[in-house]
Order: sequence, then structure tokens, then C-alpha cells
Amino acid sequence: MLPQELTDKILDCLYDDKPSLGQCSLVCWAWVPATRFHIFRDITLRRRWGRVMHPQFRVFLDMLAADSCTLAPFVVHLTLEDLDPTPEAGREITQAFSALSRLTSVASLTFDRWQNLGVQPLHNLLPRLTALSELTFTRVMVDSATQLFNMLEMCPSLTSLAIVSVSWGPSPSPGFYSYAGSIRTLRLAGCPMDEFLGIFAPLNSPLQLACKSVEIRGIAPEYIPSICRLLNSIAQSLQHLTIDFTHDDPGESPASKAEELLFKHLDLRKHMRLTSFRVDDIDDSDRPSAILYAIQCALRSPHLEELVFSLTVQSEMQLRTKLQWEQIDDILSSRSSRLDSFQVLVSLGQGKFRVGRWHWDGYYDDTEIFTTLLPRCHARNMLIFSPGTR
Repeated sequence: MLPQELTDKILDCLYDDKPSLGQCSLVCWAWVPATRFHIFRDITLRRRWGRVMHPQFRVFLDMLAADSCTLAPFVVHLTLEDLDPTPEAGREITQAFSALSRLTSVASLTFDRWQNLGVQPLHNLLPRLTALSELTFTRVMVDSATQLFNMLEMCPSLTSLAIVSVSWGPSPSPGFYSYAGSIRTLRLAGCPMDEFLGIFAPLNSPLQLACKSVEIRGIAPEYIPSICRLLNSIAQSLQHLTIDFTHDDPGESPASKAEELLFKHLDLRKHMRLTSFRVDDIDDSDRPSAILYAIQCALRSPHLEELVFSLTVQSEMQLRTKLQWEQIDDILSSRSSRLDSFQVLVSLGQGKFRVGRWHWDGYYDDTEIFTTLLPRCHARNMLIFSPGTR
């Protein structure tokens, strides 16, 4: 007989082997909790694969609805994908939400690939998930921003919110999000950010925002005022900031680029807790000043410890010659304190590569490249090198 704690540790080694965990759960009742913890911790439900009904959808819901069901406490992360919103599926979705409302231990919920999500009976589900702290909408369509925030109002205990590739039409009336002050992690990408932030962080809001981690991707020039307003409102709490300019229009003139506008208007001097700043998808091939704007903007934060940025170049030669590495080295090495690490993620052509190895007609050790491009940073042990990945 082994102590239960030791048995549980052994079973934990099978966390990604659900068939083996299923077999172990049949050995004895003492093994059931540890195996169910891993088997049911992450559940993804799909109603259809295209036009084909998913065989496990109804089976899982029937099992969950049974009076003898004991698995509900083990489901922590729930993802609902492609739950067909057609009228003939309405009754089934209502029944599904009724059964899923038993999953009161769910802490993370994701809606993925839903059309007209706002017309679904979410009031039968969201208010009953009392442990819910993380909510993600991705590839979702709703009627309006007001409708989206009405959903969020059903979740008073949220601390993490992600709005990714979400679209909506015009709102009939301005909304208000009364629980914005509880959000600690905010992620926005591919959505009408100006309207979203106008409700989440409106002008003269009585709420005190306290986000610690913010990730904003797909920044367009018209979003700059609302983004700066958000970042200014959380200056006393923000610790980690990630920004990305993927949707920047390459046809615009360099002076109107979103990154230059943001870096010129964003003042991080009041961000006393900001320790990590990351800038993604800088295409610096024809505008070497963009990366300097990013670094100068980041270093305004008085306690920054980590700076990460990604850029796109077409060749190793372009990396060496096009960027103003001497100025970058001067800026970073002249900083008197605090900045402990400087990491570069490089994209060559169509592939993604991390500083440490080039996958470009073979393997090349780029440690020497960056130690020569940034000698003073290297002398301060600020550079981070890690194996490249395709």
C-alpha cells in the first residue's frame, strides 16, 4: 500500500495520456479523483464537424445531466466550439446550457466560432458558473458592443477577459461595464477597439481600473487615442504590456504608421510598476526609425526590467545593414539601471525564428551576430539567446 499522496503524484505523470488515465480510474475508487482531475480538467465541446454531428456532444451532455454524475467538480476549463446557432438547434443549445450550468467549478470559459452568440440563452449558463474568472470570445459575432457587455455583466467575478476576432454592428445606445475594475488581464485583437474601450474605459469613468497585464494586437491609427487613454488610466497597476501592429496598412506613408503614432503619444513615465514591455510585428525593412521609437518609448518606464520585440527582415544581410544597431546599442547600454534583459524575435521571409539559431539554408549560430551588433548590451549580459523554432 502506497500513501495516497504518492499515488496521486504517480498518476499525475499521465496527465496527457487520457486512455491510460481511463484505465487507471477503473483500478479502485482511491484512484478516481486523481485520474478525473486530468481527464475532465479541459473539456472542448463541438456540436458539429461541418455538417456532421459530433458523436461526443450529446453523450457528454447526457452523462452530465444524469443524477448520478460526479464529474462536474473536475471540469475547470471549458471551450464551446461551433455550437450551431441555427433555429432548429435552438432547443438543443438551451438544453445544453442547462446541463453545462452544473459545471460550477469552471474557472475558464471560451466561446469559439459562434455566429449570433448574443441571441443564445446565455442567462441560463453564465450566472450559474460562480467560479468563472476567465472569459474568452474568439471568432464570434454579436449584434452590438452593448450586447457583448450585457454578457459580461452576467459574470461579476471575472479577472481575465479576451476579445479576439469579434465583430459587431453599431450599438443602439452607449453601454457601461460595471465590473471593469475587477479585470486584471485584458487581451484585445481583431475587434473594433475604439468602441470597446469607449465602454470599458470611458472618459471620466468613476471606476478605478487595475489591469496588471494588457495585450493589444492589430492596432490601427484611429485606435491610438482610446488605447492611450486606457493605458493612462491603469498607470498605477500595469506590469506587463504587449502591443502588435499586424493590421497596420503597408500602403500608408511612414509618418502615419500606427506604431510611430503610438510611440510618440504613449508616455510610460507614470507606469511605476511596468516591468515587461513587448512589441510584436514591426516591419522595419524600410523604416529603421520604428524600432528606435519602440525602445525609447519603453525606456520611459522607470522600472522596466525586460524588453522584447519582434521584427521582420528578408535576409541576414538586411538584418545587419538596415537596422540602426549602433544607436540601439547606445540607447540600451547607456541606461543606468533596471533593464535586465533584451530579447529579439526575428522573422526571416515567411518563417518565424527566435534569436539563437537561424533556419536559413541550414543552421547558423546567430549568437555571434548579435554579440557583434550589440556589443555593449552583450557586455552587460542583457541579451537572451534561445533555440530558434520554425
